[in-house]
Amino acid sequence: MEVARRWVRLFPASTPELCAQKVAAIVENAEQVAVYRIRLADVSWLMKCLSEPIARRANGEDKVTGRFWEGRFKSQLLLSEKSILAAMTYVDLNPVRADIANGVSSLDNTSVKMRHDQIRKDEACASQTLAPLAGVKSMNVPPMSETEYIDLVDFTGREWHPGKRGVIKADEPPALRKLGLDK
Repeated sequence: MEVARRWVRLFPASTPELCAQKVAAIVENAEQVAVYRIRLADVSWLMKCLSEPIARRANGEDKVTGRFWEGRFKSQLLLSEKSILAAMTYVDLNPVRADIANGVSSLDNTSVKMRHDQIRKDEACASQTLAPLAGVKSMNVPPMSETEYIDLVDFTGREWHPGKRGVIKADEPPALRKLGLDK
């Protein structure tokens, strides 16, 4: 039922009544539910669903044709623990680099903010090691604690990066000090 509801939220019918009928029709077809479950968990499918209407609109506004997202979405094989850690840090710092966040505690919708909030609720989580990556058997993140990762993101975010607007400002207290864990 949940898969059908989520699918219809992404691809709604024209009226609420038709949406309810669409959900019911999907639920009745187990094969269709299985296909939709896979698609809802597939980043490539998400990008396709996001890019098509945006591309049509943008191309219409610019009076052009062709691929709008060309070169913007790619997959990168991460071959070492260090590259996984670098990618995690890069993704967590996107709001800082875009100059829409000031520090680790204001990085909404990131894993480092979730780690920060969890430690704030339960300080025992601070010494736990980073969890293994789901679905990756051959490689994992380096053995480091949650606080060490938060400290790494905070430290990296304070480094000025050419070509990027944002940086964690020097007057922003370190993330671990805000948590009462600064050494």
